[in-house]
Amino acid sequence: MEKIVHNIKKIFLLKPVLGVIIILALSFCINIAFAGTQPGGGANIENPLDKDTFYGLILEIAQIVMEIGLAVAVIFIIYAGFLFVSARGSEEQLKKAKKTFMWAVIGTAILLGAVVITEAIKGTIDAISSDAS
Repeated sequence: MEKIVHNIKKIFLLKPVLGVIIILALSFCINIAFAGTQPGGGANIENPLDKDTFYGLILEIAQIVMEIGLAVAVIFIIYAGFLFVSARGSEEQLKKAKKTFMWAVIGTAILLGAVVITEAIKGTIDAISSDAS
């Protein structure tokens, strides 16, 4: 019962934080949209990405997610190692350390798999486009 109450408290504490983050993000987007407003009514916003194709955009996003995700994965693997060392033979803490390490490795595998799938799709599209021309 205590875990349920703790989870409910955690959810209610996160809602105001998420609300503030959403409001700040929306106000930032509105400010950007109107920052380059010209007298004719249009906005002059430069494209921050130097990609012209959808695949280029997806690859760019995948690379950014990969860089951030691998850094987070390394931090969690180090954290799992710390949990192993600090467990000192406690079964409960060893279970937590093993679980943390397992999920860090699974997350890393998913990140690497996403890049492999992206490259496979690129190869398929390149092969199809070269056959068509």
